[in-house]
Amino acid sequence: MRERTDPARLLQEAWSVVRLDTIRAFVGEIIERLGQLSPGQLLGRAVAGNRFDLNPIRQAWHACSDELRAESGVPDPEHLRSARTDSIRRRLAAEPEWAAEYQEALAGYRRAAAQDLDAWLGALTAAASKRHA
Repeated sequence: MRERTDPARLLQEAWSVVRLDTIRAFVGEIIERLGQLSPGQLLGRAVAGNRFDLNPIRQAWHACSDELRAESGVPDPEHLRSARTDSIRRRLAAEPEWAAEYQEALAGYRRAAAQDLDAWLGALTAAASKRHA
C-alpha cells in the first residue's frame, strides 16, 4: 500500500510506473492547480488579507512547487531556490505568526498535491491492470 499523503513518495513511486515526460507534465499541471487555490480553499478557513510584507501562503506554494519539481527531476535554477529558502528560514526563526501560517499552507499544498498524485497513480495502475488482465 502506498503512502497516500506524501507527494514526494508518490512521485518516487511514479518513477517506476510512468514515463518521465508524463510525470513532469502532470507535475506542471498540479503546480498550476495549486497556484489557483485561494487561501480559504487551501486552509479551509477565512484568511485575513496579507498582513505580512512577504506572503507566507505564496511562499509555501513556491516551496511545494520546488519540492514537486525536484522530485520529478525538473532542473531548477539553484540560485532562485536557495535565495527563497534562506528568506523562509529567517522568517521561520524570527516570526512565529508568519511561520505558523507558512507551515499550515505548506501542509495544505502538500496534501492537495498528494491527493492529485494518488488519484492519478491509482487511475494509471487500474488501467495497467485491465490491460494485463
